Amino acid sequence: MVVGGLITSTLLTLVLLPLLYDWMEQRAERPSREEGTGLARDLNP
Repeated sequence: MVVGGLITSTLLTLVLLPLLYDWMEQRAERPSREEGTGLARDLNP
C-alpha cells in the first residue's frame, strides 16, 4: 500500500502537474476567437 502511494504521488508530481501547467500556459498564450476575451489579454492590460 505504501509503495503504491509513493509511486502515485511521484507520477502526479513529476509527470501530471508539469503537463497541466504547460497546457494551461499554452491555453493562456493562444489568442482567443473574440477580441478582448483572451485570458492573457485580460490579465495583462
